[in-house]
Amino acid sequence: MEFQDDGRCPVRNLVSQTVTPFSVLVAYEDFATGNHALTMFQRLFPEGGGLSRFTTQNVWKFDLLEIAKSQEMAAEEAAGADMIILSLHGKSGLPRAVKRWMDTWVLKRKYDTGALVVLMDSTKRERGIAGIQMETYLQTCAFRAEMDLFLEGVTDESFAGGKITADEENLPAPSFRKILPLFGRGSARN
Repeated sequence: MEFQDDGRCPVRNLVSQTVTPFSVLVAYEDFATGNHALTMFQRLFPEGGGLSRFTTQNVWKFDLLEIAKSQEMAAEEAAGADMIILSLHGKSGLPRAVKRWMDTWVLKRKYDTGALVVLMDSTKRERGIAGIQMETYLQTCAFRAEMDLFLEGVTDESFAGGKITADEENLPAPSFRKILPLFGRGSARN
């Protein structure tokens, strides 16, 4: 931005800045958790909402992250994403390949704000000690990447049981009001 003085007060002469679209990366455990992530994605970014500065960089299944080349590609994409959505059952924690992937993109990430959204279809009781360790790990990653962490697990015992449906009415109510302002600003990376 440059300023010009016309004798009265400074007038802004805006130099065009490149604003990249708001980008989202989705990583999921299996078909059910993939449906859950995509349903949540559609709830956050409904079509026809007039939101033109938006892209989905990619969608990655956890199994692909076990392949070194895929893990590297996904890490590059995650390092530049504004939002990362992880969808998993959560009963046995995060797979090793996912942790390696997360450790990689956290180190590559340029420090910019963003959101790490974790969707789980299990209750805290079902996750047990593995869940506590996973949540601690996710908090550490979010802190290191300077991202806000949003953990969305099942709070109703009757909903849990390893089945996620794509039916929106059966999904736990998200607390994503804090995420949406991130979308409005887009990302201004150089």
